[in-house]
Amino acid sequence: MPRQPFSRQTILTPGGLVHAGHFDNGADYATKRAHGTDDWLLIITVSGAGLLSGVRSEPGDAIAIRPGTAHDYGTDPAVGRWELAWAHLLIPGHCLDLVDWPEAAPGLLRRHIADQELLGRAVVAIDEAERWSRSGSPYDQRLALNAVERALLWCAVAGGGPEPINRDPLVRQVCERILADLADPPDLASLARSVGLSPSRLAHRFTAVVGVSPGVWRERHQLRWACQLLDATDHTVAAVASAVGFSDPFYFSKRFRRFSGRTPSAWRNRSGPAQLPPGRGPEPDAGSASDPGLPGFPRT
Repeated sequence: MPRQPFSRQTILTPGGLVHAGHFDNGADYATKRAHGTDDWLLIITVSGAGLLSGVRSEPGDAIAIRPGTAHDYGTDPAVGRWELAWAHLLIPGHCLDLVDWPEAAPGLLRRHIADQELLGRAVVAIDEAERWSRSGSPYDQRLALNAVERALLWCAVAGGGPEPINRDPLVRQVCERILADLADPPDLASLARSVGLSPSRLAHRFTAVVGVSPGVWRERHQLRWACQLLDATDHTVAAVASAVGFSDPFYFSKRFRRFSGRTPSAWRNRSGPAQLPPGRGPEPDAGSASDPGLPGFPRT
């Protein structure tokens, strides 16, 4: 039975972690998002063909679209059918090297998987991520993220490893420093000093590699951690806010709601997986120059 077509009105990252699916679409399938999404989108073409910002995707092609890159994709009309396995996710810092693929178009990375066995393993991993993301298990999102990471690893094995020209050890070092202490993260100036760059140069280089600024990347991981703490502990919202580096619990609640579509209390009391509301996803606030509880990162 054909799977249901993708809805262009749905942003698909529950709680900011991962959401996945597997569709078999006809000739009329098309999706446009002028500003993209705030997460990565991984698409593996299983059969048929698709067009993504003018780039043709054939069976065995894996496409990774950076956060903030416009989405303009659909079935190749010359073929009339496109079967794809896909996942929206926030890629952890330690996995960024797994999407160091050649850039086929601005913000759109591509790797071809010629080995049918490896292609099948990657698709099966995405299908497993889909099942976990909808399971309602207390560990659903972590298991789904694990499954997508395995899909990326099979892509890496198929390609013989990451492209050396695209690897950036400096950016990985910055990611590791941020993740080392999310409760008390280093500010941008400190990060810049640690790698011998000015704050502006670091912000530019980080954004070019990761797709978002250091501050946005850091906040996403803080809020992901908050999701886990709300699920796994009975700590108060204020305690969770403090544990993930927000000094102001009211500001934390505001940012968490933008991130997940729910207040922290509603997130904790939900039944089953939650989804972000329609739209581009959480946006940084306009106004003051830096986060009250997270100093040193300019708003973007």
